[in-house]
Amino acid sequence: MTVCMECQEINGFPNFESVQATIVPDNGAMHISCNKGHTTLHVLTQPKHELLSELSICAIKDGYYREGVVSFASALESLYRFYVKVILLTNGVDSKEFEKSWSAINLSERQFGAFSIAYLIETGVAYKNLPADQVKFRNKVVHNGQIPSLDEAIQYCQSAATCALPIIKQLESDKYIKTKTDIISSISASARNKAESIGMRISAGGILTPLSLRPGQSEINIANYLEEHKNWNVENVVAEIATHATALNSLLTPETRD
Repeated sequence: MTVCMECQEINGFPNFESVQATIVPDNGAMHISCNKGHTTLHVLTQPKHELLSELSICAIKDGYYREGVVSFASALESLYRFYVKVILLTNGVDSKEFEKSWSAINLSERQFGAFSIAYLIETGVAYKNLPADQVKFRNKVVHNGQIPSLDEAIQYCQSAATCALPIIKQLESDKYIKTKTDIISSISASARNKAESIGMRISAGGILTPLSLRPGQSEINIANYLEEHKNWNVENVVAEIATHATALNSLLTPETRD
């Protein structure tokens, strides 16, 4: 959910009537129009694997268990790619050279192999992959159209999240954090540059996802996260805000604010 940055700049406080939910595009750059006709570019400052993990939970919550499994499987594969890119760029490889090399290994098995070797070189230990039964289950869902149960979907996502955790922790360390941040920023660079060229306001932020680690977090619990998600409905939140927005904005006039 976002608010209008131009209203914020003009009034000195948020236009709560402009709060809205929107669909996240592939580059994480969303064009938001408020009730005053202003447009803001809101950029999500997080990598795609985090967003895909959130889409997985949304799908499971809504009863689309197969889509939940597929999205979390995609999140894990996206994390593998992101990891390799962060490692190589940290070690001085040019981003364009990475993209050319990665595109040459466009099969998931080869990409996983590249990730596994990069992980071994960087950490000195072999990567602990998904259990064999979960790999078999994922392949049946993705390639054979198997429709999983709720419990099966949660179990797979938990296994994938457990595999993801040591990778995410490593990328949060001091050695890699700058490269990670630079890569995320580059994803939406084209949209930001275009917005700046026409004077559009830009805001940035992130959302909490299963693969977004809170400070001090030592594990990822998918069942708990899903339960929290069930208690938070974005449409209801937006509707509740809208109900009180007019009264709140009338109170937050420049006169009363001063």
